[in-house]
Amino acid sequence: MKRETETYRVKYHEIDKNWKLSINSVLNYFNDVVTLENYNNPERRKYLQDNCLNWLLLKWHIRLNGQQPIFGDKITVSTWPHSMDRYYAYRKFDLAFNNETIVHASSLWLLIDIMKKKPVRINKKLIEFYQLSGEEKPIIFASNKINKSNKSSHNEFIAFDSDIDTNKHVNNAVYLRWILDSLPEKIYRDYSLNEISISYKKEVLKNEHVLVESYFEKDNHKLKLYHEIQKNNQTVVTASTSWNKT
Repeated sequence: MKRETETYRVKYHEIDKNWKLSINSVLNYFNDVVTLENYNNPERRKYLQDNCLNWLLLKWHIRLNGQQPIFGDKITVSTWPHSMDRYYAYRKFDLAFNNETIVHASSLWLLIDIMKKKPVRINKKLIEFYQLSGEEKPIIFASNKINKSNKSSHNEFIAFDSDIDTNKHVNNAVYLRWILDSLPEKIYRDYSLNEISISYKKEVLKNEHVLVESYFEKDNHKLKLYHEIQKNNQTVVTASTSWNKT
């Protein structure tokens, strides 16, 4: 299987208030490199377009080692297909800095017919396009079951035009931004983020209102947060984040 690798220099609009690369920008880099991979394979892209097929992101699992590049640093971002199983594709991502992988991510995608809005079984031709054998084992994702014992925060957001991507719905990275923006400042002061899991259930469209609620579990030097995003009392995203005491 072939890796798609791109080198970037961290830009000002990609950093946080401490001049460090934001986690939301990391997700945007992953979105960028997987889109470049698609455009660098014109035959495969044409096959998907001609058959009205597209990949719908269902899950992220992201691990961070604590290092954060700062403004102007050079980073390398890679993605590669891992495996395919029935309707699902599994893909991995890395972000490296100073020749060390500092972020690793696994993702789950669903193949859909964009006209019928229904799942489509992955055929042999697609498996060959992605240079897989069809024998690779799928990635196992943990459940994002929400523990609602201790509420930490809740906030409301509106999906603006700038949140909408080329699929005409809120981009996957925006949900993470909503989650992180809803958290109390003391979490960022006392803890560092080291793991993220996100499951996407339904889409959010322009001008729709969402409610973000977070619940916490505290254990010595670790903090576990469970997150739920709802619109019209329906769950659209569940997520969890893990934090280490700084």
